[in-house]
Amino acid sequence: MIAEAEKRAREAEVTAWVTHKQADAIALPFEADHFDACRCERLFEHLHDPAKALSEMARVTRSGGWIVVLDSDWGSLSIDTIETDAERRYARFLAANIVNNGYSGRQLYRLLRRQGLMDVMVQICGIPFTDYAFARKAMIMDRAEREAVVSGALTGQDLDLLHAGWEQANGDAVFFASLSMILVAGRKP
Repeated sequence: MIAEAEKRAREAEVTAWVTHKQADAIALPFEADHFDACRCERLFEHLHDPAKALSEMARVTRSGGWIVVLDSDWGSLSIDTIETDAERRYARFLAANIVNNGYSGRQLYRLLRRQGLMDVMVQICGIPFTDYAFARKAMIMDRAEREAVVSGALTGQDLDLLHAGWEQANGDAVFFASLSMILVAGRKP
């Protein structure tokens, strides 16, 4: 990804002021107050302790600089089906087990406020899925379904009923699912 980013920077002729580095989000290799702004996207859902990463973002951002975080709220996942009980159990399982912090999006406002950021703003971005094949890939459904059955969150019969409904909806061109992304921005004092 770094090589691709560097290639695109060269193509855009911005290498004089753009560099790309790979680093640990909870131990950034930059001095305090180094950047005018800092942002991350879909990172906190993969971290066990996103507050540490946010603290690092604040540390490396200059006073008055903006910190912007966009993350998924997997707890908001909804997949249209008449099998609502099984779908809710599946959605809860996915949020709790497929990423390290499936509820990270809903935590952002609290995290930024507790970090002491000012002028905190929130925007909710709904992500619709109307293509079943894409939804299955984007939501890692093959893995999630296997693990949900192994854990007992779903039975094989539950999964068969969900699949039948989703495949019928796909065939009828009415498949629908949605997920919320939460964008929160705040300014460092």
